[in-house]
Amino acid sequence: MAQMFTVTLAASLLAFACQAAAFSSVRTPTPRRCSSSPQRAAPRTCSITSLSAVREATFGMGCFWEPAESLLKQPGILGTTVGYTGAPPNKPPPTYDSVCFGKDWVEAVRVAYDDEVVSYDQVLDYFFKFQKPAYTRQYASVIFANDTAEEKEAN
Repeated sequence: MAQMFTVTLAASLLAFACQAAAFSSVRTPTPRRCSSSPQRAAPRTCSITSLSAVREATFGMGCFWEPAESLLKQPGILGTTVGYTGAPPNKPPPTYDSVCFGKDWVEAVRVAYDDEVVSYDQVLDYFFKFQKPAYTRQYASVIFANDTAEEKEAN
């Protein structure tokens, strides 16, 4: 089994340093219900009954397609986006050759989750359950921690 390691994301790190076309938004949250009065030309108003924090976690899980789809089926997961990350900030955007034959880029899944439904610890459990790492950098098992609290929880 490939070795898993944790990386802390610096604010300057290009979380998914990649051209927009290389991203694939798998699922997006459902929009809020809005209403407007048909008698008036007033702008639409939205009522929100509760606010929950949407948090994000980023993982290298092997080939990103299957884990991204599996994560979407879990309670509290609002959406996933796949892309490439892990290279130093001075690297140019990834290309097919730099991902497949280089040693800088990792296929990664960014997970948006509702922290009132699922905790970061539970998201980590999903990561360990669905990852499919290999022995190449492209398919590495990596937890990209957003802060020291996440880094401690991941270790």
